Amino acid sequence: SGEAVGMPEGSVGNSEAGHLHIGTGRAILSDRLRVDVALRDGSFNRNEAFLWAMRSAKAEGKRLHLLGIVSFYSSHGAMEHLLGLMRLAKQEGLSEVYVHGMLGRRGEQPESGANYVALAESEAAKLGVGQVVSVIGRFWSLDREYNWDRIAKTYDMLVRGAGAPVCVA
Repeated sequence: SGEAVGMPEGSVGNSEAGHLHIGTGRAILSDRLRVDVALRDGSFNRNEAFLWAMRSAKAEGKRLHLLGIVSFYSSHGAMEHLLGLMRLAKQEGLSEVYVHGMLGRRGEQPESGANYVALAESEAAKLGVGQVVSVIGRFWSLDREYNWDRIAKTYDMLVRGAGAPVCVA
């Protein structure tokens, strides 16, 4: 577990990490850990793709939409990644930043999503940039079993703004 199998410290390995490491004889950093390391060493804020997207949005007067996993425990992404992007957007002078969160991971407490949204909203308020505009569970948004009805709901939410409005107090 942990960095020995390319995962963040304290996290439990998974089948993906196991399959990746069988026979390699060395740790191969997961995408999640690579982003964690980039945040720690500052290279995250020099990522050419991030900077290009943000600078292009600013130059063209466009909104920036951030889409990703909103969780502390996912092997694919973390809250700190989203918060890092929000901070970078602030640094780059963007004013219209919209967050589309895909909540949780398998086995996470159902109510944890509200905590993640609250954290994102709190950071947005502190930075003066960013707004959570849509939230969906990974069951719907990250289906890998070809349940197109789930993917269609995600698509409709992201592209058409369809979904059930929710007010969190």
